[in-house]
Amino acid sequence: MFDDMFYAVIIKEIEHIEKILRWIRSNPKRALIIAAVIYIIGIPTIIYIEKVTNKKQESLRLENKSFEQQVQALDQVESSIKDLLLFVEDQKTRIRKSEDLVKSLKKEEKKLKPVVESKREVVNAILEAQSDKQKSERWISSVISFALGVLSSLTATFLAYLGIQKMRQRLTGIVPP
Repeated sequence: MFDDMFYAVIIKEIEHIEKILRWIRSNPKRALIIAAVIYIIGIPTIIYIEKVTNKKQESLRLENKSFEQQVQALDQVESSIKDLLLFVEDQKTRIRKSEDLVKSLKKEEKKLKPVVESKREVVNAILEAQSDKQKSERWISSVISFALGVLSSLTATFLAYLGIQKMRQRLTGIVPP
């Protein structure tokens, strides 16, 4: 069925072309004039249509490229925004942790403050006693150091005296009384 329709269309086209060829044979001058007009008008029209079509295609290509660049820029912005959101969430988490730590330290301070204040007098008394003890130990240390210094000076003087006596004995041969 399809083949029959196809052949019917082709046969009609062939008959149409034969009619045109008969008319051209019967009116060669008119056919020549019509061909010249078609040539003169048709070729520039075809060239113009081709240029316009090329310009439209180039414009569409540039628009598509521009669209692609815009899409890429938007993708980059989207990626940056996602990174920024992750950073903001991380900072929020850190701030919450810091806030929790501050609250915990304040609670601990409230618990320890009465203990510290009540023990402050005891601590001050202990520090004062320790300071007094250090002062007395410094005084004792100074007295001992002075006494050792005097003793070492006397010992050095005595030893020097003995050394001088021994040298006199050797030189003179006389033993002191």
